[in-house]
Amino acid sequence: MNGKHAHFVTFTRSLYRKEMANYRLEDPLVSLENALVPPGLEMDNEDVSFSEQEAFNHRQASVSVNGGRNAYLTTHSASHSVIRYFSRLMKPRQMDFEFAAWQMLYLLIGPRQVYKLVTYQRQTRRQWARDDPAFVIILCGLLLATSVLYSMVYATSYTDFLQLGFSMIFLDFVLVGFVVSTASWLFTNKVLLNKTNGGRVSNEAVEWGYAFDLHCNAFYFLFVWTYVIQFFLLGIVNTRGFLGRFIGNTIYFIGIHGYLYQTYLGYQALPMVSRASLFMYPAGILTVLYVISLFTVNVSSHIMQGYFPKAFDRE
Repeated sequence: MNGKHAHFVTFTRSLYRKEMANYRLEDPLVSLENALVPPGLEMDNEDVSFSEQEAFNHRQASVSVNGGRNAYLTTHSASHSVIRYFSRLMKPRQMDFEFAAWQMLYLLIGPRQVYKLVTYQRQTRRQWARDDPAFVIILCGLLLATSVLYSMVYATSYTDFLQLGFSMIFLDFVLVGFVVSTASWLFTNKVLLNKTNGGRVSNEAVEWGYAFDLHCNAFYFLFVWTYVIQFFLLGIVNTRGFLGRFIGNTIYFIGIHGYLYQTYLGYQALPMVSRASLFMYPAGILTVLYVISLFTVNVSSHIMQGYFPKAFDRE
């Protein structure tokens, strides 16, 4: 355990130094803090006597000015990050595929380690969301490869393969991800946002891009279980009887439960979000449905029939 922790610390330190060198920031937190100090509100280290009303007015003015600057910097940073994100799609050499692969590994064996790097991302990039599409590119490639494997088993024509690849990437991953990310983003900013982070008034909100990143992380875990592991167990999953229902339904139970847990960890890592545990509440309902399904329906088999109706009709 100590060796694993030491490896993680060494990796994060090297990553931090790399990003700091790229952006040429001696201390990004200090630079950001200085940028947010409104002119004329700096105070010398001398005793100044304020009445309670004057002190209150001073705090309100500081919060108002800082809030405006925070909003401007957040909007400017968001637009800049979107441009940088899509520009990197055309420049593969600027994508860090090695770091994306490292994240994919630790999302399976130690997801908390991944979300510890969120702080470094915020310090070096001034945003919580990724600005590197390497993770999404790899995940789409894995989905495409998986669609080839399933098509080799069930597809009856080349059209079936194209439809499956389109469904996995653009429907399962992108469209569902857009809906889920938007819903969780709105819910977090409306319900879970902590306006007084660390005793200080905070105007920071959760970025939509970060919500989509959490979907990507969680979907990757779901993908490994319900796409990859399920493929190697198709011979058992598609059998009739309790064993087929148990294996198939357990695969989806673990995958969906992991999706919820990954989402919870992601929002828990943000200092301005409170009660992130609400994202784990659906797990109770999921457990009840899982137990009921063991005696009623094979979820995995029904989903496969939805993807390949022609193949199952022949059977």
